[in-house]
Amino acid sequence: MLQVELVQMLHMLVFLFVVFMLTISFVHSFRPVSSFLGHADAKCRISTIVLYFRELSVVDYNCYHKFEIWRKYRFS
Repeated sequence: MLQVELVQMLHMLVFLFVVFMLTISFVHSFRPVSSFLGHADAKCRISTIVLYFRELSVVDYNCYHKFEIWRKYRFS
């Protein structure tokens, strides 16, 4: 019975560690934006972050579009 509780506690600790590391990496992924906006006002920050996400979505769309073109000509 004690072994089962120890294994469950170990699983919980591993889960918390993984969540912590993912949170740290997610926060650090925004470091270039936050350092770039260190001296700007709040309105500027919001608009620049929106532009940042728009650029990311455009890049994702372009990659997806290129993949669709490749798939169309590859399997036709």
